[in-house]
Amino acid sequence: MERAIAAVIVIVLLALCIPVTRNMTRYGMPATHAMCVPIMDCTSWAPGYSEEAFLSIGIGTSTGEVQEVLGPPLYTNALSNGLSWHYTTGPNGKPLSSSCGSTHVRAIHFFTNMTVSGKTYEFYFD
Repeated sequence: MERAIAAVIVIVLLALCIPVTRNMTRYGMPATHAMCVPIMDCTSWAPGYSEEAFLSIGIGTSTGEVQEVLGPPLYTNALSNGLSWHYTTGPNGKPLSSSCGSTHVRAIHFFTNMTVSGKTYEFYFD
């Protein structure tokens, strides 16, 4: 019986370590922050979003190609030097929401010629 309880405890601890390790690697954050990500996460994700598809988008990709791969963004932000498409939002429907807690940030940024200039891939702690 004691071995069974010990085995369950080990399994639970390992299950808790996997997301912490993943977040440490994904965001380059210390373990103390990475442990908070699952607890504080208030992210809304675009329908059909996938990390693999997001990571496949490169500099110079057109808006049409991005939309073909990722689908429509949840939020669009027009800037003086281009445009940002956000594939994640907080509970208020906007990026970097502070109304609930912290959010994953996934955004594609475009030059004025509507080709990808960069991406944001981070976790915003609030």
